[in-house]
Amino acid sequence: MGKQAACTAFARLHMGIIDMGTKKRYGAIGVYIDRPRFTVMCRSAHGFSMSGISQSAEYLDYAKCVIETLCAHFDIKPDVHLEINECFPLHVGLGGRTQCALAIASAFLGLNNIRFEVEEIGDLLALGRYTSVGLHAFKSGGFIIETGKDMGVRTAVHIDFPEDWAFLVGMPEGKGLGEDEEKRFLDGVSGDDRTVMEISEKVLLEIIPSLKTRNIERFGKALSEIQELTGSYFASAQGGAFSRNSVDAIEILKKAGARGVGQSSWGPVVYGVFENAGTAQKALGEISEKSKITWFIAKARNLGAWTTT
Repeated sequence: MGKQAACTAFARLHMGIIDMGTKKRYGAIGVYIDRPRFTVMCRSAHGFSMSGISQSAEYLDYAKCVIETLCAHFDIKPDVHLEINECFPLHVGLGGRTQCALAIASAFLGLNNIRFEVEEIGDLLALGRYTSVGLHAFKSGGFIIETGKDMGVRTAVHIDFPEDWAFLVGMPEGKGLGEDEEKRFLDGVSGDDRTVMEISEKVLLEIIPSLKTRNIERFGKALSEIQELTGSYFASAQGGAFSRNSVDAIEILKKAGARGVGQSSWGPVVYGVFENAGTAQKALGEISEKSKITWFIAKARNLGAWTTT
């Protein structure tokens, strides 16, 4: 067997953009979760080839593009067999494109003994054009407060997320906006500075303290309020504070007793936060038989992705 390297990345829940005001610094909050996962294996080969599970079909063209870009930038040959062993749907709000790109880069460059910075790969592959929660989550995991662009540089704060809290995640049918649709919309929309101030205050004065003190009631209330405020930025594109595909699932989570609820990115994925896996499991049992939505329980991952060579 030839040389090989693997990387396992994880989904992220995107919990809202901070600044869509006149300066458009963007910035965002979100959290890395322990499922679903994106796993790739790179093996040395003569030339390029690729395989994967059936669900990975929508990623294959992009995966090939990632390899080609890395080879051109680092001046290496595409002598690799790339295998996608685990993945999750693209454009549903879980950050699949970013995790795919970074997982492939980590495994392929590891195979070639090339050291790199996540931010370098992000710039090279045009990841995190608006928010870079996925980049920072891949690197460090946990709860990410990404502070937006300052002099062309993105910075972020990592906070360990309470490991006993649990998310009940719902995946309604449908897709969110793709990259081209997102660019057209975000380049043409802006928010008012009052909304930016409200979101910023809730992040600073409610979200951070509630995570530090493990106060789920305070966290959930602030999260839900931030989601409503963030949704006001995008109401014209998605039909309201939440997308048409997500709104029913949000109501289901509220009735199931979630402490806080939200839509991840453009959706349709939604999530509710619960005190522990037991309460999340009880809620799942109550709603799974009444809903055609796919539901699963996840916990925060306070570590980044992992690579083996």
